[in-house]
Amino acid sequence: MLPSRLRLESDKHLGRSVVLFFFKQKTAYEIHHGVAARTLDGVDAEPFLDGWQCGSVWGTTWHGALENDGFRQVFLTEVASQAGVRWRADPNSEGFATRRESMLDRLADAIEHHLDTPALVALVGIDL
Repeated sequence: MLPSRLRLESDKHLGRSVVLFFFKQKTAYEIHHGVAARTLDGVDAEPFLDGWQCGSVWGTTWHGALENDGFRQVFLTEVASQAGVRWRADPNSEGFATRRESMLDRLADAIEHHLDTPALVALVGIDL
């Protein structure tokens, strides 16, 4: 779907990246063994976060891109616009970090309420 070819390498690539995209600063990280390279197959594609955007398909090797609230809102607004949808982010919605923390708290509460954690610890053989 994208004009690229993946070559696997033995060394793992680790990195942190910061760029401006639609005037929003974005941070992300890379962790992969593959290296993507642009192919010359005649398909028009634009660079996108160390990857490519070709029509409605966007690809990147960067993880965590959508965890940046401002970036995510601008990016999804652009994607909606390309799809002909009049969508705008709710400026009052909670951010990614707050939402993730809330979800983890609910998961911890469910585990505490519904699981016999001492029995699981004994079964696994962990010494607390």
